[in-house]
Amino acid sequence: MRAYFNIYGLPLEINTDHPLLFKSFTEDLRFFQVKRIPPSRNTVRITLTDLPFSLNGAATPALFAPYREMVSPFSFRSASDTFVASYGRSAVTVVTRLRQRQIQAAVIPEPSLLPDPFFYYSFTEPMSLWFKQRGLFFLHAGCVTEAGAGILIVGNPRAGKSALTTSAVRGGFRFLADEQPLLSLHRGTLRAFAFPRRIRLDRSVARLFPELKELMKSNPSERLAFPIEKIWPGCLTLSCRPRLLLFPCYRPRKKLRTAPLSSSAVLKKLFRDPFFLWHRQRSLERISHLHLALLEYCARHLRGFTLEYGEEELHKIPALFRKLLSG
Repeated sequence: MRAYFNIYGLPLEINTDHPLLFKSFTEDLRFFQVKRIPPSRNTVRITLTDLPFSLNGAATPALFAPYREMVSPFSFRSASDTFVASYGRSAVTVVTRLRQRQIQAAVIPEPSLLPDPFFYYSFTEPMSLWFKQRGLFFLHAGCVTEAGAGILIVGNPRAGKSALTTSAVRGGFRFLADEQPLLSLHRGTLRAFAFPRRIRLDRSVARLFPELKELMKSNPSERLAFPIEKIWPGCLTLSCRPRLLLFPCYRPRKKLRTAPLSSSAVLKKLFRDPFFLWHRQRSLERISHLHLALLEYCARHLRGFTLEYGEEELHKIPALFRKLLSG
């Protein structure tokens, strides 16, 4: 099975013989899918393979066998232009060949690994360098907008980015991403570009949104993954100009509260973003400086706030976002 994608000018080809892996990837990248891509030296090719799980030493695909027992939870080491990464005793193993523009990824096809962390380790992590070379930088954040003014919701897993993003869209905001928008700083103008993967919500959070009731009935999984535009048609938009940075903190019974952050405090938090890497190779120094300049711009020119909230406060999020944008 093969599928083609054009992600802001970067051509991508995905190959796999495993239906579950093919479905998981194409559903998360459907926004960028095309029927074909013209021949190009810039095309990145991803090959997806299932990695049978065994505790008795059964054979694994030859390419990945040497890495079957790499350290847990994550390792990253380089040799020449080839990178090998593993996650959780090689439940996910990825080989990236930069010069050949190839990614080979293997995963135990177990539902808890799909779509994440498999998508992150086999697509987001290895692809980020090629996006950086085009001036596009991932940020671990949700992104919504109203009238072209964007809000970046920055946080670690379990901070509630997806819940806050869903609440905003339900309240009339347009959707760009709940996990990884792409940012660009060009001639002093900052823009966020959509990367609309499926929303992922735990059932405990999904039950707070009445529109998801039917979806929960038809899907017994503890973690739902669904295209947000199927629930709220017309909510997608391509880009926006960010104006706010929010750093959420979820507390089950916490009252809704925001507090402004200084530029230095914002920059300190942005430095923790997992996509901000300082490349030691001289050939990649320019990319590192561009990434740093983008984060510094965000800290200086966007207003930053901490946001504390509890699940009973989610319905107030759209009004709060509008108040912050108008301030």
